[in-house]
Amino acid sequence: MALVINPFQSGQASGKVGSLVAGRNRTGAYIRQNAKPVQPRTPTQTLVRYDFTRVSDAFLNLSTARIDAWNDFADNYTIPNRLGQSTTNSGRNWFIAFTSRLFRLGVSQVLDPPLSPEPSYLPFVSIAQTDAAGPINLGVGTSGTANQSIWVYGTNNLLRSRRFKAGSMRLLSIYQALTLSVNVSIVSASALSFGDSSRQFETRSVDEFGRATAPLRFTVYPAS
Repeated sequence: MALVINPFQSGQASGKVGSLVAGRNRTGAYIRQNAKPVQPRTPTQTLVRYDFTRVSDAFLNLSTARIDAWNDFADNYTIPNRLGQSTTNSGRNWFIAFTSRLFRLGVSQVLDPPLSPEPSYLPFVSIAQTDAAGPINLGVGTSGTANQSIWVYGTNNLLRSRRFKAGSMRLLSIYQALTLSVNVSIVSASALSFGDSSRQFETRSVDEFGRATAPLRFTVYPAS
C-alpha cells in the first residue's frame, strides 16, 4: 500500500478505479491494489491472526473509563507516516501494539496506558560474527528486568550485493532481558554461507509496557 499526496491529481480520492483502491485512514491518503482477503496458511500467519483477535477482544473488554484513557493517550501523541506527515493513532491501535508484544512473552496485558509511548529499556545492542568461521552473536551491553525483551529478526543467506529489504525479515527469536547473557549465538556457523554472502538483521528492544524502540539494522558478512 502506497501513501500519497493528492491522489489521482485531486485533493481527495475514495473508491475503486480499475484494480486500484483509494482511501484515507489515520496515516493519510493511500492507494492500494484491490485484493481479496486470504486465509492464513502458515503457522506464523495463523499465530499472528490469533494474537490480533485475542488482543482486540481484550481491548473491548476494558472498562469504559480505561478505553477513554487509551483514546486520550492517542490524542496526545502523533506519529510520523512514511511521507513525514504527523498523524494520530487510535487508542485501540496503541493498546494492540503494546499488548500483542506482551502476549507473545506470556505476560499479562497492561490495562492502563503508560505516561508516554517512548520505551524505557534502551540497551546497547550489537550483532556480529566475533570469530572467523564462528557463529553470529547478539551482544547486549545493558542487563534488563522482568518483562523486558529483545526481538531479533533476520534473513537467510543473501548475496552481498543485495540491498537491505525489510520485507525479507522474519522473527528469529525473542530474548528475555532478565536472563539474557552478554553474548548469545543467534545463527550457528553451520547455517552460514561463506564467501560472497551476507546476513541482514533487525533488533527491537521492548520494555515492560510493550513499548518498542525503532529497529536497529545490522548487516554481517560471514568470514571463514
